[in-house]
Amino acid sequence: MIAVDLNEDRLKVAKKLGAHDVVNAGEQDTVETILGLTDGRGVNASIVAVGHPVPIKNGLDVLDLDGTLNIFAGTYPKAEIPVDPNVPHYKHLKITGSHDFTPHDFTTALKLIDKGIVDVKSLISHRLPLEETKKGFDIVSNQEGLKVIIKPNE
Repeated sequence: MIAVDLNEDRLKVAKKLGAHDVVNAGEQDTVETILGLTDGRGVNASIVAVGHPVPIKNGLDVLDLDGTLNIFAGTYPKAEIPVDPNVPHYKHLKITGSHDFTPHDFTTALKLIDKGIVDVKSLISHRLPLEETKKGFDIVSNQEGLKVIIKPNE
């Protein structure tokens, strides 16, 4: 698993949670670095959770044969990416999207968290009392930390 982000703190958490390699997209050429890490083959799957055309295009460009790109975030405003139709054709690529959820998804997620299979506590970077809600929004707006929890009863 290779994690890509602009935020070094997020990359450290990704490494702690099991990423084999991390790529700082602000300091490295993402496509070149990932192809280097995979001896030029690319990855089996790429999940892009950023609503911007550049990481989506990069996610497509790092796929190996029979690879799948999952676009997990829409772009706002609407955007397009250039795609040479020969690339998905000859590499047998699949492009999918993920949106929405079902009650079953929530139940499954809660079970995975309850059993300790998914570590969500490591994702919480800030715990703030209700009075500091504005500070919490500022932290998120400035892309500091990971997840901010507002605790109303503290």
